[in-house]
Amino acid sequence: MTSVQLRGLSSWTLFSMAVAIFMVRAAMLMLGPLLVDLAYDFDTSIAVVGQLAAATFVTWGITAPLVGPISDTYGRRPVLLVGLLLMALGVLASGVAWNYASMLATRLVTGVGSAMLPPTMMAAMADNLPPDKVGKAVGFITASSWMGVALGVPVIALLGYVGGWRLPFYVTGGMSIVAWVLLWLCLPKGQRPLGQKVDIFNRFKAIGRQAAPWYVLIANTTQQAVLLGLTTYFAAYMIETHAWDQAMTAPGLALLGLGAVIGSFAGGFHCWSPSNAGLVSCNKFGWWSSYGASLLYWLVRLDGSRASFGCIGIGVCFDASHDDFDNAPSGRVSGYGRGYVVYE
Repeated sequence: MTSVQLRGLSSWTLFSMAVAIFMVRAAMLMLGPLLVDLAYDFDTSIAVVGQLAAATFVTWGITAPLVGPISDTYGRRPVLLVGLLLMALGVLASGVAWNYASMLATRLVTGVGSAMLPPTMMAAMADNLPPDKVGKAVGFITASSWMGVALGVPVIALLGYVGGWRLPFYVTGGMSIVAWVLLWLCLPKGQRPLGQKVDIFNRFKAIGRQAAPWYVLIANTTQQAVLLGLTTYFAAYMIETHAWDQAMTAPGLALLGLGAVIGSFAGGFHCWSPSNAGLVSCNKFGWWSSYGASLLYWLVRLDGSRASFGCIGIGVCFDASHDDFDNAPSGRVSGYGRGYVVYE
């Protein structure tokens, strides 16, 4: 962390961001190991309960494009703190959900709060770090995010096995509150930009004229679709078809996250090579990893154990395409998310 401690971002600030993004990933993907129990308690099917995960990402997709311009206008710190608090409250409320509708409402809130963090963090790093250091910082934060899969989701599976589906929500929500306090203490109190308006239309109009944002958008969209499908239904399929318990699904989920941590660090260093080849290769990497992951997801239907260990291969590919866009030669990154990049 000390290697990127430049121009206003201390090691503690980066650490607090890493903890927060860890909780974001865990909160967004925590439903997978709990689907079977939720379906039983809510007296519905696994397919219907799985739509709760999709609903979370719907509000993410709606919120994420708006975050960059809003944080440009009102500052990074308030957007980060409000987003993390919303996510924490949404997760805690999920733990007391009494039916499907109440769980749906709390997951929608969780998606809104979660979407406010990654773009704003990336913009904050671009604001405060020189161009040759942003890639390493992004790689570190993105790898921390994937640790939420490598460690967070398997722990959620174990908690669900020990204490039922409500316990993981209480623990994750409580840890998110702790992350909020840490972020509140460590984030620098920058001045609010003056005379700047939330001009979303013109910003996206400028982005739409460039080819690179569309490549990253398509790659990230397909990548997230595969990630959501695999992490949501892998555990449920193993439990229902192969008579696994929740604890037995933890290794496969951990391997997926471990591979993604490796891919994040590799992408961060590779995409910041002096040549522009890194930008092209990482976009291709993201494309082909998405389609390869789709094929591997279907292998679960043939051999669950092989697919579990194959998850590490998917993970290595997953997040390399996220790091390339910060290497753009012009413009300052003001919003960056899973499929959304905003320049000014």
